[in-house]
This record gives sequence, structure tokens and C-alpha cells, in this order.
Amino acid sequence: MLDRLIRFAGFLFFGIAVWLIAREIHLVGWHYLWQTLLETPGWLILTILTVVSLNYLILSGYDLLALRYINCKLPYTKVLEASSISFAFSNTTGHTYAAGGAVRYLFYRPQGISRLNILKMVIFDTLSVLIGLLASFETAVLLHSAGTRFFVAHQFEINNLAILTIILFLLYYAFIINRKQILKWRKLTLRAPTGKESVGQILVGLGDNITLFLCFYVILCFFVPTHFTSAFMIFMMAQTIGFATQVPGGLGVFEGTFLSLFPHTLAQKAGILAALVLFRVFYYFIPFILSGIYLGIRFLKRKIS
Repeated sequence: MLDRLIRFAGFLFFGIAVWLIAREIHLVGWHYLWQTLLETPGWLILTILTVVSLNYLILSGYDLLALRYINCKLPYTKVLEASSISFAFSNTTGHTYAAGGAVRYLFYRPQGISRLNILKMVIFDTLSVLIGLLASFETAVLLHSAGTRFFVAHQFEINNLAILTIILFLLYYAFIINRKQILKWRKLTLRAPTGKESVGQILVGLGDNITLFLCFYVILCFFVPTHFTSAFMIFMMAQTIGFATQVPGGLGVFEGTFLSLFPHTLAQKAGILAALVLFRVFYYFIPFILSGIYLGIRFLKRKIS
């Protein structure tokens, strides 16, 4: 019953977000938006690809932490391969534990890691992504509060979300400090992360979300002048809400939230929409397509051999 409610809520948020985006595009005009996208220079595309590559290098840190959690070591090239393909799928389709877990099984099982340990890795990765997201949102709130505010609207919502994330942080750390194990179910036993592992979760999560934002920021700045800390604040709000709705990749929800929170004029709307489209294409769709091709080639090679 709860699972059905979560799915229904996800579809509802997705539907509302798509309606909001369609309305905004209608105001701008499809032709004008398409023309804006075609004017994207080559140097910007190269910059985007560089930052995306850096982000995927940082994403491998989640798997390195998870391998340390299960007391296992693998060559970094193997970890980078598995984590990159896994995150390319889970980032786009959503549900790190499902999509990412299936891909990790394909890569880590031949390396001698048991099914149970792969499951532990997936759970630890999912928890690390969540902790990193909360830490990044709190960082964005602090930077926005300390810096020059680009906007003052929605401050009430920002404060409430900041308080909620702090509460979740405190509950998480209070729980793991007072328990030697988090969960025990049949053969599965999850121990509480150590202090170093917890710090690692936060640092990798911050690196992940900051480089993810930089990827979007370089695109946004090309189309619309904006303030770094305020844009980071809105970006992290959109990311957090997108993650909470469990819509695959936050598709539609992220874009709709960002559009509703980011202050802009009608003349700037086309640029913001173009930035959102380019970000979605370069960070989500292209890695997803390339990973699918890579897996297909890998499967064919195994069949032939």
C-alpha cells in the first residue's frame, strides 16, 4: 500500500512538473528555444563534458567507500568502470538501489564479491548519496545566508527545508553512534559506519553535488547572468525535491522547481529553459546512452567468446 502511494505521488509530481514546463515553453515558443540551443558554442560543450567527466570520477568515491565498508579491495579501473555505468543508469532511471544495483552485480560478481556483499554495497551507496545530498543542501543554505542574496522570495520554504535536513542529520548520527549495527535481517547484517566512513560519505557527497552544480552553472551563466551562491541554493532545493519525489532522475520535477524558484524576466526564460535542457542532455541522457552501448558491446563480446 505504501509503495503504491509513493509511486502515485511520484507520478503526480511528475505530471505537475511537466505541465509547468510545457506552460513556460509555450510562453517562450518552441522555435525560439530551439534557436537558442543551436547557438551553443563548442567551447561550452567541451567545458560541460570536462566537468561531467570530473563528476563521474568523484562518483567512483561512493563505490570505493562501499568496498571499504565490506573490507574488499579492487583495482581502481574496475571500480571506475562499475560505478560509472551504474550511476549513468541510476541517475537517469532513478532508484540507486534497483537500477544501480543490477549493474553493479554484473561488474562486481565476476570479481569474487558475494551477492550479500553487493547488496551491502548498494545499500551503503544509497545511504551515502542521501547523506551527501543533505550535506550539500545545508552547505548551500550556509553559503546563501553568508553571501549576497540574489533573491529573498521563498525564504520560509528554504528555512523549513534546512531545519528538516538538520533534523534528519542529527537522527542519523544519533542512531549510528548508539548502535553497533543498523540492521539485521536474516543473513544480512549492516554495521554502523565508522567515523572515517561517515566523513567520507559527506566529503564524496559534497564533491558530487558541487561538481554537478558546476556543470549546470557554466551552462546557466552562458545564457543568464546569475549569482553563484543563490543559484547553488536553488539548484540544491530542486535536487532535494527531485530526489524526495522519487521521479526517475528528477525529470520534470527538477526543471519545474528550478523555474518556479529562480527569479527571471520573460526575456530570460528561453535561456533558462535552454540551460535546463542542455544540462539534462549532457549529464543524464548522453552518459545513459553511452553506457547502454557499452553494456551491449560487452554482452556481445561475451556471447562471441
